[in-house]
Amino acid sequence: MTSLVRLALERRRSVLVVTALAFVVSITLGVGVADRLGQDGFDDPDSDSVYARAELDGRFDTGVADLVVLATVLPAETTVDSPDAVINGLALTDEIAAITGTDDVFSYWNSGDGSLRSIDGNRALILFQLTGDENDLTRQQLVSDLSTTYSSTERGTLLA
Repeated sequence: MTSLVRLALERRRSVLVVTALAFVVSITLGVGVADRLGQDGFDDPDSDSVYARAELDGRFDTGVADLVVLATVLPAETTVDSPDAVINGLALTDEIAAITGTDDVFSYWNSGDGSLRSIDGNRALILFQLTGDENDLTRQQLVSDLSTTYSSTERGTLLA
């Protein structure tokens, strides 16, 4: 290590020139990379979210749900299986499916899968994907609009 320090001190100008050249080459090679990178990031294969994604894909034969609406029936004495809740749950599921930019919309009511129903029976999930990728401005606007429409409303709460 001391020999490397001694070399760097003795040949300061050479080290500076090599560093500057490496910097210029790095900038040249890296131009335009940011445009091709998404915001998806990397996932730890041992994380709960990766496990949940695999479960959703296996059970529902679909990709990862981009957004989830948690629908709660009121009053608390009723359940998601009551006739009114079924009608309203299916209507809400159809409403979300009709929105341009949503895809693979499924819920407790249209799938009958009990894992989308809470244990006490007064909440159920509506899961759906969005078309486009994370960098799509139309998709970003849709997420904002959906958040406004379904954020803590009487019909459901959007969980992003």
